[in-house]
Parts: sequence; C-alpha cells; structure tokens
Amino acid sequence: MYRVWIPLVLLTVGSWSNSVFAQESAEEAFLRGLAYQNGDGVPLDGVQAAQWYTVAAEQGHSEAQFNLAAMYQNGNGVPQDSAKAVEWYSKAGDQGDVLAQFNLGMLYARGDGVPEDFVRAAEWFRKSAEQGDIVAQLNLGLMYQVGDGVNRDSTAAAEWFRMAADQGDVVAQLNLGMMHGRGDGVPRDPAAAASWYRMAAEQGHSAAHYNLGMMYQNGEGVPRSLPQAREWFEKAAELEHADAQFVLGEMYYFGDGVAEDFAAALGLYRQAADQGHALAQFNLGVIYYSGEGVARDVPAAVDLFRSAAEQGNAGAQFNLALMYFNADGVPRDLVQAYVWTELAVTFGEANAPAFRRTLENAMTPAQVAQALRISRERTAAMQ
Repeated sequence: MYRVWIPLVLLTVGSWSNSVFAQESAEEAFLRGLAYQNGDGVPLDGVQAAQWYTVAAEQGHSEAQFNLAAMYQNGNGVPQDSAKAVEWYSKAGDQGDVLAQFNLGMLYARGDGVPEDFVRAAEWFRKSAEQGDIVAQLNLGLMYQVGDGVNRDSTAAAEWFRMAADQGDVVAQLNLGMMHGRGDGVPRDPAAAASWYRMAAEQGHSAAHYNLGMMYQNGEGVPRSLPQAREWFEKAAELEHADAQFVLGEMYYFGDGVAEDFAAALGLYRQAADQGHALAQFNLGVIYYSGEGVARDVPAAVDLFRSAAEQGNAGAQFNLALMYFNADGVPRDLVQAYVWTELAVTFGEANAPAFRRTLENAMTPAQVAQALRISRERTAAMQ
C-alpha cells in the first residue's frame, strides 16, 4: 500500500527569474513551486518546481517539504532519491503533516530509502492514524493483528480497524466482520459480523459478498435464507470470487435453494477451477472422468486431479494414485501411485492407508524408498 499526495491548487502566478529565489518568503516560494508543478500561468517545469520547493522547504514550509519529498521519491524534477525523500518527509512529518507521516510509515515498512524497520513504520503510522488518516489506521490495525513492529494485540487491532471502518474503509469493515465472527479481539457476535460484512458488501467487496452469503446459508447472525445466500454468492461470483463461484456451483448441482441446473453448475465450477480452486478442479475432474453431462475425457480429468492434488486435495491425490496403479489415463507407475497415496494419507483421505498396504505388497523396497523420498519432497513443497 503506497500513497503520495501532491496538492493540486490552481493559482495565477506571474513570471520571474531564478535570481529571485533567495528573496522569496517560504509561502511565496511554495506557491511558485506549485504553479510550476501544475503549469498554472507558467510552463510546466518540474525542475523549477523542485527549486522553488527547496527554497520554501529550507525555511520550514511543511507543504513544500512534503511536495519536495514526493518529487525525490518519484524522480520528478530531481533525480530519484528515496533517502532524500525520507529526509524531507521526516521534516514535514515532524511538523504534523499527516500524509508525510503515512508515507514514512510505508517507506520504513518497505525498506525504501531507509533500512526496513517495522517499529519505525508503526510509529509513523500511529502519528498519521491519530490524526484520522484512514489507511494509516488500517495499516496499524494490520500490524497489531500480525505483530509486525508492535506486540501482537487483537484488541488493539480491532480498535484501529473500527476507527478506519467508521470512516468507510472497506477492508477494515471486512476485517471487523471476520473478527466478530471468530471472537478475535472482540466478543464473538455473528450479528455484528453480518452487519460489518453488509457494509463492506455494499461497497462492492467480493469477499464480503461471499461471507454474507455464507451467513445466510448457515443462518448465522441472520435468519437462514437460501435465496439471500444465492443472491450474495452471485454478486461475489460476478466479481470473480472463486469460493463463491464454487459454492454457487454446488447449489445448482444439488438443487440447494435453487432448481437443479447442471449446465449452470458446470460453468461455475469451470470459472472457479480456472482461478485455481482445488475443490472445483476436483469436481470437474470427477465429471470429466465419469462423463456426467459432458463427453468423457480422461486426460482432462488427470490434469484437473493433478492441479487439485498439488494444492493438497486428498481426494484428487487418491484418484491419481488409483489411475497410476490401474494405468487409467496415465502409464502404469507404482512409484507414482505410492507417492500420491502417501500424500493422500498425509492430507486425510480415509481410504488411502489400506491402499498403501496393497501397493507395498506389489513393490520392491527400493521402489517404496524412492516413493517415500519423493512424497516427502512434495509434502514439504505444499506446506
């Protein structure tokens, strides 16, 4: 997250020569810099703007210090120099410039122009947040939530999220909804969670649409209503929320609150699968393997099972194991069958342990050892 604000104030300023730099007051120099930066009454000229801002900034003009810092940060009218940006933002921030304080928080958090320092980042975000900057309040809440630069404190996180949420920040509203849903830093209150989700959803946040749909589907915090759930899932799905596409696909597939519609379910599964949704990939794999409502396509099923299996889907892992054992869509390969079976055991497939014993009886000790080595490597890569 990164913001640089440069005031765009329209002024009518006459022409002058560089020789008068030293004769200008801080405010006059700032206004001349602003005019050159905006091309207002004079040619647009970043170099001249930076020179005038420097005159004003050196006299302690906080707005000039901020704008000069932004020019150094962006390389506008001066060579790009993040360290110089930090220097001038610090001068403006020390005078209470809220946006300079925010930008300093971002620069320290990213290690841009200064060594990365989350403690200093939190300090600057706090100064900006205490003056009401919404994004600083959100960032400080996030830092308390995960313990970056401050001691982890869910209660403090919720307090800062609440300040940002009350000003309309959609991410803070979503976060408060989740915290009320879990009872994290605030009392567990599903009704409050639903209220915050609704606020975020009304601003178009796809995850809030989805979460509110889940609450209507489960009757948590709101009366259970599958039509309402479907409506919110549809809004999220239109915004390409993969979980919503999958859940809505399930509703159409099983006729849960809607008329059964296999074509609609298939389309939604595809949309979610294309975004990497493992359960949607697994379901599509089953559909293509069985030929349910589509032309049977075992190679497509293998690809879908593999994509889901590589994300830790135990059912897909077990299906791949069976396919390698039976030479079904892939060449017979006992080592690969054992690898996917071992992964399926790790990820909780109930039928996998018995099948593993079947494989062990058909394999040499060297093959089992090879498969175990590969499965350990794949497990580590997935975690």
